Amino acid sequence: MTFSKDELEDYMKIALLEAKISLNEGNNGFGTLIVKNKEIIAKSHDLENIDKDPTSHAEINAIRIACKTHGKSLPGCVLFSTHEPCPMCTSAIIWAGLEGLVYSVSIDEAIELGRKRIPISSHEIIERSNSDIWIKKGVLKNQCIKLYSKKVHEK
Repeated sequence: MTFSKDELEDYMKIALLEAKISLNEGNNGFGTLIVKNKEIIAKSHDLENIDKDPTSHAEINAIRIACKTHGKSLPGCVLFSTHEPCPMCTSAIIWAGLEGLVYSVSIDEAIELGRKRIPISSHEIIERSNSDIWIKKGVLKNQCIKLYSKKVHEK
């Protein structure tokens, strides 16, 4: 599945809305959606603080939602995230069989902003898994950095 620049940005804007919902709920400000055939089949945000569950990341939550309606394998699906997925979430993307990953802020950039992250990139995990998931990074990066900077400075 290919996307125009406008489509990539439109989907990322929806992920940003999810991230804002997360912040408003007292969570960490991450948003994700999953697209199949250019239709959104799942969207979510992190719920770690509400759920008191360190695995309740936006990507994991969106994958769970998508799997409930589309089965445990998600071929032809693309995950959009406001942040490069952590190693746990990247592994879930691989296990769920997604086709592509689009994110805004990289793990290294998030660390520079003062966020606590495990410094292992999605690129490395996907490459080492011998998966053929394609990756597009940096979509609406400035808007996401602005949102993350706000969260970091509130701490």
